[in-house]
Amino acid sequence: MGNIQRRPNGQWRARYRDPAGRERARHFRRRLDAERWLASVENAKHRGEWIDPALSRITVGEWAERWLKAQVQLKPLTLAAQAPRQGADPPGMGKGAPRRGNSR
Repeated sequence: MGNIQRRPNGQWRARYRDPAGRERARHFRRRLDAERWLASVENAKHRGEWIDPALSRITVGEWAERWLKAQVQLKPLTLAAQAPRQGADPPGMGKGAPRRGNSR
């Protein structure tokens, strides 16, 4: 379970321990916001839906590269076929892709 403390600068710090035991914290202007955030983190941990914030900051390309390196069961030909795909934008996701939504 986490805790909430008022900082000298007037902000509220919500702290919790992740499943690995590492302390994590986030600062808020209002105590209510800190309480709500902390409750959502604790609920996610109990449901098994918690995601490490550091892992959520990587791109899909970086994640795909890590994943591919971890696939020790793949044969060399399969790995070679997958390598050129890394770094390429998925269809419709590149810089020149048309935007969806209101076209007015």
